Amino acid sequence: MSTANYKKLDCPIAESLSVLGDQWTLLIIRDALMGVSSFSEFERRLGISKRLLSRRLTELVDHELLRRVPTKEGSTRMKYTPTHKARELAVVLSAFIVWGEKWYPGAGGERYTIQESETGEKVVPGMVVQRTNCVVALADCAFLPGPGYSAVPRA
Repeated sequence: MSTANYKKLDCPIAESLSVLGDQWTLLIIRDALMGVSSFSEFERRLGISKRLLSRRLTELVDHELLRRVPTKEGSTRMKYTPTHKARELAVVLSAFIVWGEKWYPGAGGERYTIQESETGEKVVPGMVVQRTNCVVALADCAFLPGPGYSAVPRA
């Protein structure tokens, strides 16, 4: 499905996919959140062509997920830093990590763990009641249309 078709659907998942649905996008965000900031380091870690990487980085800057900043004052060399909008994708990436490790485990064991910075305790993503901050089992959740829902695609 093209991003134009995604945008016709009045759905937050479809709208997110229109920005994040490319196979490289979340991997670039993953690396940026892990501290990668230079074009050459993204290229080396991902094995992606310069042309495609350049296009994806430009799109991420355009969507305000990454910010291009000089490597040092007065420099023409740029680095890419994640914005708050990108950092909020950590929850999404965490869910991918847990799901991927469960259903497609690495031969050598866990490839990623998520830990609380101060204590080192393992953290897993979960469903949380917004008002109380209490964790709820997925089986106890329902996915329902909200007041802005429309089953008819946008023109």
